[in-house]
Amino acid sequence: MNGHLIPRTPIAVDFWKVIGQQHSLHFCTHVHADHIHGLTSTWQDKIYTSPLNAKLLVHLTGVDESLIIPLEEGESHVISMNKSSAATMTVTLIPANHIPGAVMFLFEGYFGRILYTDFSTH
Repeated sequence: MNGHLIPRTPIAVDFWKVIGQQHSLHFCTHVHADHIHGLTSTWQDKIYTSPLNAKLLVHLTGVDESLIIPLEEGESHVISMNKSSAATMTVTLIPANHIPGAVMFLFEGYFGRILYTDFSTH
């Protein structure tokens, strides 16, 4: 299983195991099977991803379409960090040129800047 919980943030990327409310913002880089493993129609949290990934996630996983939030690439998006706070962060999607719809995420907030690339060498 792929995926990461980013320490000292509420961010989970390609990680579909709910562990309390510590990681409450979920992002999907792309829809290869190893990146969506564990994501099913019973999923209850919002998922932020690219527009193409959003369409594919509904089809491939059965996740309720209202939970999948498509974000345009190349634009900065302000996202509330939790339901009970006015705290926000910014995320920018950058094309990853891996497969259609695949993106990297630039996260900016109280934690500084984090570029999530999902680059690996297999």
